[in-house]
Amino acid sequence: MIPSGAGGLWWRLDALVWLGALASLVGIWLGYPLVLRLWARGRARRWRRLDLSAPDADWPRLSVIVAAHNEAVHIEARIADLRAQDYPADRVEILVSEDGSTDGTAALLECLAAEPAAPPLRLCTAPGRAGKAAALNRAAAAAGGEVLVFTDANNTFAPQALRHLAAPFADPAVGAVTGLKAVAGDAGVGGGESVYWRYEAALTRHESDTGGTVAAYGEALAVRRECFRPLPEDVLINDDLCLALRVWSQRRRVVAAPAARSLEWGAADMRSEWERRRRMAAGHWQALAAARPPAAGWPLAVRIKIWFHQILRPLSALFAALALVCGLALLWPAAAASIPAGLRLLAGLEGLAAAAVAVVGLMQAAGLRLGRVEAPWFFSVALAAAACGWWQDRRGHA
Repeated sequence: MIPSGAGGLWWRLDALVWLGALASLVGIWLGYPLVLRLWARGRARRWRRLDLSAPDADWPRLSVIVAAHNEAVHIEARIADLRAQDYPADRVEILVSEDGSTDGTAALLECLAAEPAAPPLRLCTAPGRAGKAAALNRAAAAAGGEVLVFTDANNTFAPQALRHLAAPFADPAVGAVTGLKAVAGDAGVGGGESVYWRYEAALTRHESDTGGTVAAYGEALAVRRECFRPLPEDVLINDDLCLALRVWSQRRRVVAAPAARSLEWGAADMRSEWERRRRMAAGHWQALAAARPPAAGWPLAVRIKIWFHQILRPLSALFAALALVCGLALLWPAAAASIPAGLRLLAGLEGLAAAAVAVVGLMQAAGLRLGRVEAPWFFSVALAAAACGWWQDRRGHA
């Protein structure tokens, strides 16, 4: 209950917190990308790249690494996709680190490895399930390539994805190259998710053009062999973010290859997407904790990018919740005497927008598909799952 005589102060404080939360959201989701875009236009960093028509001998040797657990449904198509890549076949090897599958994945891989097809397929396996990090470390230790290309078992590459991933390694400053992820918009929760990944792709490109990105996508991530450091195996961790930050720790750059496209299907339903993102969020914070800055510290631009892209954005659900609660409070009749009508109108519009997003969620739960209109609902669920993962990580229950 608001103390007598102090009502105006309380409402003004509520409005101040509300405006601060809204400003934070605008800065994180719109202001930061806009600054990057303007920065890239004014002082874009151009990375040396191999020309796609360069002789075969000029291309680095690649070890394409796939971690697979119970991927019998996808693995055959994935190997066929990798073998069909437009890259010198004698300069690629495929390593699949099979991790305790129980659905016949290992047997299927043995048959694929025995085929006289190029590039060759090698199977790296160990008894029992050890987890993705251990599987990736096992394959990396056995790899013979100059560049390690990490990818998943359930996605597909654009035809020249490997060339686009390998080309920037002509620049000695580059330690890792990330491709960009796209999600089919006509399956699962793909309508909203596809918009999310287009936003993420644009942000990653702008970061890359301004000296390097702090984002990386495990579906298409290439790391210079000398920059690879084994992943922690005793905790749940986002392997792609961990690899990227460890490259930065060695004072090498992580850059984007926009044409190295990886396509996958969206999650089957929002519940599956929630659980996946919650676990990813927990691993996200552990990857940040495992990062070790160089002796001289992170460069200022890298610190800013880590804060906005990898810290503030995953926590922006907290700002959104604060903005919604404080905004709805301003609609209380008692606030009318202390708060300008324009601010109360804006708070009302915010409430209507939140209600519209909730309606979209209910319609999707009922089986109605709205395509890109689902994007605000997907963003909301993704942010809430990220905040949940952060909270569970803080409590030690990832």
